[in-house]
Amino acid sequence: MNDNSSSSYPYAFEELKLYFLWTLENNIAPVFSEFIRLHIDFVARSPPESNQLSALQGAWIKRFTSAATILGISKVTIPLFYFVFNGIWVRFRPELRLKVRFRPEPMLLGNLDIGVVLSQVIMVEASVRFRPELRWLAEDMPDWSCVLERRFENRISSTRREKTFTMYLNENQDVGEQLLEGQRKQSNKKNVNLGSCSNEKDIENTTNKKAKTFNSSFDVYVGSNEGSCDILDFTEFDESYLAMNPEKMWRLKTGRKVEDIIYQHAKTLHKESSLHSFIVNDVDKDTKAIFSDEEWEEIFSTNVQKKPKVETSLLELIKKYSLDNVKDLRKSLLQPFIQNEEEFNRELHYDLDYINYAYRGMLFLWEAENNFTSDQSKLEGWFQSNVWSRIIDPAFHNTAFELLRGESMSFASSDRKNDGRTAFDRKKIGRKGDGIFRITADRMELGAVESGRDWEGLNGTKYLKDSLKLNKMLKDMITNLISECSSNTSRQLQVIGILNGGNRLQTIEMDTPKGYISRVKRGKIYEVTGRLTKSQPLAFVIKEILRAKATIVRTLNLLNNDKLNYLLDDDTDDDECNNTKNSSEKSRNSTPPLTLPKTFSTPHNERTQDKLKK
Repeated sequence: MNDNSSSSYPYAFEELKLYFLWTLENNIAPVFSEFIRLHIDFVARSPPESNQLSALQGAWIKRFTSAATILGISKVTIPLFYFVFNGIWVRFRPELRLKVRFRPEPMLLGNLDIGVVLSQVIMVEASVRFRPELRWLAEDMPDWSCVLERRFENRISSTRREKTFTMYLNENQDVGEQLLEGQRKQSNKKNVNLGSCSNEKDIENTTNKKAKTFNSSFDVYVGSNEGSCDILDFTEFDESYLAMNPEKMWRLKTGRKVEDIIYQHAKTLHKESSLHSFIVNDVDKDTKAIFSDEEWEEIFSTNVQKKPKVETSLLELIKKYSLDNVKDLRKSLLQPFIQNEEEFNRELHYDLDYINYAYRGMLFLWEAENNFTSDQSKLEGWFQSNVWSRIIDPAFHNTAFELLRGESMSFASSDRKNDGRTAFDRKKIGRKGDGIFRITADRMELGAVESGRDWEGLNGTKYLKDSLKLNKMLKDMITNLISECSSNTSRQLQVIGILNGGNRLQTIEMDTPKGYISRVKRGKIYEVTGRLTKSQPLAFVIKEILRAKATIVRTLNLLNNDKLNYLLDDDTDDDECNNTKNSSEKSRNSTPPLTLPKTFSTPHNERTQDKLKK
């Protein structure tokens, strides 16, 4: 699309449109440098591919002004250094003062073009009349050096993916030299021009034979962490933020908005975080640091749903089984768990039967000579088959939903990834979890499970990655559930996550208390011990699972009741015919439905298989 044409949409028109709409909603003037700052990753990846600053800068000024003209924006702030006037370049000289006015005749506006050059030219303020109702005020200049630096970083990141194995070259000099030679050949084929970067000497040093020098130059730009992902593209994050209505953001008692605080902080992060999906985690120390203690307390005390209570009969049975001797436990398990010799009723006594079954299943392991928790050779599958399949899965066999095992794909995640997909696009696969709580017929998902073979602690890599993965999956699920109900009901919904590594378990609750924020609250970490003990009884794990079950059932009941109320409202309207709609329908439709920002897309890393092919 031609950028010079104002009659057709310029490149990146949708991004520009979102920005202009955001400025109108906030009653602020559109500023070109602010747009560049907010979309620096997108701009760095945009055409033209030339490293000449004048070409990139001029192209984006044209796009910015063209989009503003199409949308009828009356006043914007852009930098101007010189003009094309009647086909002749008129350039401001450095010795000119700041206040220089340039007003062409209205009849000659069709020949007016805007451009810039990379030179030490003093900024000028120019007022240009495009139409009588339009006045363009030029007074600021974006930091284009940051754009070029980001473009350079993107190319470095791409080169690093192609030769990722160079991180290990220090261990073998011969292999290192071979890979470096291959990298030189590949670089010559691509003919990547990095000459405009200030660190050109560092890039030239990569032709040295030692791999260590090669790696150190990369660390300057992409970090020294071997497991680091690609440099984040914040375009999607910016769009989510700019699409928010400032009036609907979560304003704290201090006057600050949670969404604004998260956005400003998350823009500085070089690794993906839950904050990029506007998810606040109660155990995230880095996130807590950007809020005051009063603000943090307010975030996690607002609109908190009460934890469902476990029935007294269930607690009494759990307490009865909390012994420290396997013989006594076996005797207790053989006794009837239904009082007054009643006949077993699945609806009334299922949870009692589940508790008895869970303890009987674990008794086989407790009676063995070896402590199963001390055997480091046991893999994730062993714990799934011998521990968690006896404790977690049976608890949900009497519910309207089911727990699907075996790396089940999340429908909610798939729907989000394929939003806007056409018939010509390949369908993307949703995130896979070790378990999904789902009503398959309705494609309704209410929670997920993530598992691992070992427990590495709260700072373990597996725990941190699974936590981020689970948080994003739960965000997709609750977003879909919210779209199915009214605004009042949506604030009461909760989805459940279960994290278990080795013999330990932790439950996670996510809700949307206010604004556009998704809130995560984590339960305590409990352990299934390898020996029967009263100090760490199985009772805590059983109780957590029963609470998670009750929470999901409560969410499902809220959704069903909301649908029923809407159905009854429709019936009332049919009876009243042309009369005024009843008050309940009005209250339902008067409040716009809650729309959460999209979950942040994970940066893509090249697969090892693709690297080997290269």
